[in-house]
Amino acid sequence: MPSLSSLSVIGHAVYHTLKISVPTVIEAHRGTLTASVCNQRLRSWAEELLRKSGVQVQLENEENIHLEQAPFVIVSNHASLYDIPVLFASLPLNFRMAAKRELFSTPIWGRALQSSGFVQIDRSSPGAAYDALHEAGKLLRERGLSLYVAPEGTRTPDGSLGKFKKGAFGLARATGFPILPIAILGTRGIHARGSGVVHRGQHIRVRILKPIFADAIGDLAQTADAVRREIEVALLDLSQE
Repeated sequence: MPSLSSLSVIGHAVYHTLKISVPTVIEAHRGTLTASVCNQRLRSWAEELLRKSGVQVQLENEENIHLEQAPFVIVSNHASLYDIPVLFASLPLNFRMAAKRELFSTPIWGRALQSSGFVQIDRSSPGAAYDALHEAGKLLRERGLSLYVAPEGTRTPDGSLGKFKKGAFGLARATGFPILPIAILGTRGIHARGSGVVHRGQHIRVRILKPIFADAIGDLAQTADAVRREIEVALLDLSQE
């Protein structure tokens, strides 16, 4: 059973998610919602969740992000729900996420996700998922937004790095977006998949790897495996430092 401390953190996260979702839905209905307002809300939401959890984030190799090369297809390992606020709070980029379709049916929150430009992915249909990513790429380019995709498809159940799916890499090749690989160490220590416990005060390291340009992407499966190996090596390096 979660402790009172964990319940407090979870309740705080739910409250602040609603706090940004409700005005987003209302403004979208009125036709007054803008990408810049969504960017601001997402960053403030992420910072507030990390503050409540006592999380400190160390961003490394930020020089690998060249803003003139944006938008990017951002890919990383996916160890925890906390990967999301960590990236929104630490990256000097405005971006949206690809998320499973089921989340968009959540009352209020799902409408806010859709209204602010998050991308629905149908995991049961790889073809439909790719089409959704490709269509989203056009809109994101118009808005100057990058797209984050977790190529494992879901959070790791045991801390190991799963196989990378090809969708994000096909999107990068089709749209011309560079791939920006990122290794995240420590988020599973905050909140692991299937656990109701939130461990406060964790130190998270986010290492930015060198971008891979679309014209360098050949075979998608080979590219996905190569990026996976780069992230795996970076995670091992981070864990040993």
